Amino acid sequence: MDPKFPSSPEIERAVIGAMLFEPEAIETAIELLGTGEAFYNPQHQVVYRAITDLYKQNTPADQITLTELLQTRKQLEYIGGESYVAGLAGEITGAANVPHYCKTLLDKMRGRLGISGMVSKVKDLESGTNTEQIISEAVAYLMGLLDKTVTKPYRTLREIMPDVYESIQNRTNSTKCTGIPTGLSALDRYTDGWQPGDLIIVAAKTSQGKTALSLNFARHAARQGFPVGIFSMEMSDSKLGTRMLSAESGVDLAPGVHSYTQDEFKRLCNGCGELSKLPVCIDDTPGLTISQVIAKARRMQRNMDIKMVIVDYLQLAEGDNKENRQIEVTSISRGLKQLARAIRVPVIALSQFSRKADESDARRPRLSDLRESGAIEQDADLVIFIHNATSKEKMDYSCSGDKENIRELIIPKNRNGITGEILTYWKKDCLTFYDVEY
Repeated sequence: MDPKFPSSPEIERAVIGAMLFEPEAIETAIELLGTGEAFYNPQHQVVYRAITDLYKQNTPADQITLTELLQTRKQLEYIGGESYVAGLAGEITGAANVPHYCKTLLDKMRGRLGISGMVSKVKDLESGTNTEQIISEAVAYLMGLLDKTVTKPYRTLREIMPDVYESIQNRTNSTKCTGIPTGLSALDRYTDGWQPGDLIIVAAKTSQGKTALSLNFARHAARQGFPVGIFSMEMSDSKLGTRMLSAESGVDLAPGVHSYTQDEFKRLCNGCGELSKLPVCIDDTPGLTISQVIAKARRMQRNMDIKMVIVDYLQLAEGDNKENRQIEVTSISRGLKQLARAIRVPVIALSQFSRKADESDARRPRLSDLRESGAIEQDADLVIFIHNATSKEKMDYSCSGDKENIRELIIPKNRNGITGEILTYWKKDCLTFYDVEY
């Protein structure tokens, strides 16, 4: 049996009738309905677009001008002729009712899209393969419909400025970050903490501490009361837990180390207790699609109210188009940015450098070194590189202590702040980054 698609012919005619009666109704309809896909009746879509075209040309939209335009376009007979246009013009509805009618049409359209999407997924499920992936994609699709076609009303500067001033005042009078603290005071000065809706890319050459740094961020955020969701497509959850315990306790837990002192065992026990209290959840499913990541992140937010997402790492996720790698990475990058904006949390995605960047140890990294860099660079709000400078370069650092274990955090892109370099101390034996003392 074919599904019955929700629609309301009466409301569609009422909206068009109002548009032919009051210019204000046209403005409201364009703002809420856009191109008019919310009309289920294709003839109504044609009429709606003709009216909006008249409006764009500063031509009054009424029964006469609409009929002439449709006749010129050879669409008049298709929509039902002059008598049908006259009937639409006779649907007298005040502009005050149009917002409610438009929202009803949008709701009907979301219902139709939901049915269409689910019919497709049901057919996929009937094949009996990749059931879990299909269900995850279906959930992500349905959740995405909640955001589709939702328009935000404009605000005047008179309404905006009090919020801007209050934000500046709060930032001036407070030593705290406006976002989620990073755990590195120098990095906080550049970012003011991780900001909701931002996509942050952390990239480095192989074995330079990308995962360790991201776990530092997660541990510190969770300790400040911000729940964190981690998607690890490279390491198991137990390996990540071991790394976090090493950082928390200061004990080297690298493979091959099997003997620990009584004091180290005590620190490990205390570390396990402290980490157990932190609101961090880890999904170590390998090869997640971007749709699955979005669906799982939304579920984490519903269940744990997560305030930050970490993806380790971007190139191991799967996109919507596997035939073209560049398009696939673009869909992954765009998907992560959309996730950040949709659930209003910062998303930190780890990224590899291209092989060309790995070939040279001395050269400082740049944005073009990001693997499949075009989309990643464009979508990112903030990019952070971990760089291990040469011993000669490190001699010029103005900090104290062992300079050989210093790592630079280079910020080549910061959409909401300044760019620059930050020095951090990398304690490799317990996988931890610290602030550098000067």
